Amino acid sequence: SFTGDDAVKMQKLLDALEDLGDVQEVYTTAVIEE
Repeated sequence: SFTGDDAVKMQKLLDALEDLGDVQEVYTTAVIEE
């Protein structure tokens, strides 16, 4: 489970991966608390 700054960092990482042209799907088991 990610909270606070760690949650923000994890979400930014997932967003960056999704934006890569060669990446078709991004899967995670991370739980991001809002």
